[in-house]
Amino acid sequence: MKNECQRCTHSNVVVLTNTGGIFRCEGCKFLNLVLIERSDGNLGFGNFRILEQVGQGANAVVCRAENISNSTIRALKIFYFAENEIHAQREFIRESVLATEIKHTNIVRTYSAGEVDGMPYIELEYVDGVNVSSYIEDTGPIEQMEAMSMASYICDALDYVWNSFLMIHRDIKPQNLLLTYDGEIKVCDFGMITNHEASLVDLGAVEGTPYYLSPECISEGAYLDSRSDIYSLGATLYHIVSGVPPFDYDGLMKVVEARVKEEPPNVCKIAPYIQKNIGDVLLTMMAKDPTDRYVTFSECKADILRIVNGEDPILVNKDRHKANE
Repeated sequence: MKNECQRCTHSNVVVLTNTGGIFRCEGCKFLNLVLIERSDGNLGFGNFRILEQVGQGANAVVCRAENISNSTIRALKIFYFAENEIHAQREFIRESVLATEIKHTNIVRTYSAGEVDGMPYIELEYVDGVNVSSYIEDTGPIEQMEAMSMASYICDALDYVWNSFLMIHRDIKPQNLLLTYDGEIKVCDFGMITNHEASLVDLGAVEGTPYYLSPECISEGAYLDSRSDIYSLGATLYHIVSGVPPFDYDGLMKVVEARVKEEPPNVCKIAPYIQKNIGDVLLTMMAKDPTDRYVTFSECKADILRIVNGEDPILVNKDRHKANE
């Protein structure tokens, strides 16, 4: 069956099931979700009634949906995998099911995960709000003390996941932080969660967003722990308070190479209004060598709160015992 791309109208040959299908346009690479109307006139996906499509990422379409079994409104994320990615699809479902065990106020809740007619999905808490990337695009950088206060809650969330499950997020960035209209901050998209015991990196399949990736994420054979997420949070805070990401170079490879070869930039140089002690904390979080960063999110949060409370941060003692080594 031929289906026109919703963006460029290119005609694509698509095999649809009784539910529908998801395909990437051969012309413009846009992700298209096609669902079959049910007898009641509604669009359905398994046990869900689709209310509207609210967004999409590189590999998934997000819909606002009603879980028919309990009449709750959820965010339904439906993923696209190519035919040759069966192993990756199975691993994704395994990790997503594991994510249903994660329960924290500052983490978007995953309620269920599975497949409908071969299309993997995760059922998520529906958050009434906006991601931080869109927020700063519309309003500009977030006030520095407000950003640091926000970061303390993110530290709590990531510390909980590390201590409870020995897991890391691997893709902390402004787009994966949600500000609710009630003033809460929530971390989303734990689809890239990787178990601490198996977190060796394949350079050919680097996950995450280059502006915020730790240097070890893009180093052959690197071993990742919570300090990698600490780096990404530091890079994210850099962007939030200044309006631009660190290593803001043209071209993907320049960004990647700079992260490995150069020392982290000081945010105070591009945004002189930012307090020096905030710049010092971000430099510590983004230290090129993981052993020079905070050891834990708890240690990092303590310095962040010192700044919020008008105190000087302790930073790190380079000769301290390094528990994660």
